[in-house]
Amino acid sequence: MATAKKPAAKKKAVKRPAAKKTAAKKTVAKKAVAKEPAAKKITAKKKVDYTKLLKLIESGIHQAEIMKEFAFKTAAQFKNHYLSALMKAGKAPEIKTGRAPKKAAPAKEVYVSKRGSLVISKGLIEEMGFAVGSTFTVRKTKSGISLKRMS
Repeated sequence: MATAKKPAAKKKAVKRPAAKKTAAKKTVAKKAVAKEPAAKKITAKKKVDYTKLLKLIESGIHQAEIMKEFAFKTAAQFKNHYLSALMKAGKAPEIKTGRAPKKAAPAKEVYVSKRGSLVISKGLIEEMGFAVGSTFTVRKTKSGISLKRMS
């Protein structure tokens, strides 16, 4: 008698745990990238052809078209370059920036003699109102020394 063969059992799809680990690694990597602080973007002033900019403005072309031509992102950037172009062409006075330089006071030098005495110039003594025989207290300070007249 012939025996009947049993049909082969179907194999179930096996989930691969390695696939889960790689997906988990990708999300961890994305989170790590997101946590890094963004580097400060340092932008230098654009190099602009000022003569071309002035010609376009003087010809009456609209501001938006000029901004597209020079790739200006803001109206303030456009106006800043326009002012710079006017100053470079001599059509507007230069803007003075920063603090005005202070007039340096004449040097008031004091030196130590061979004997170890402080020597103060006669002009400085007269300017400060000192007289022969004036006495002082001397203190060491962060910036050097301080002389204070004793009454």
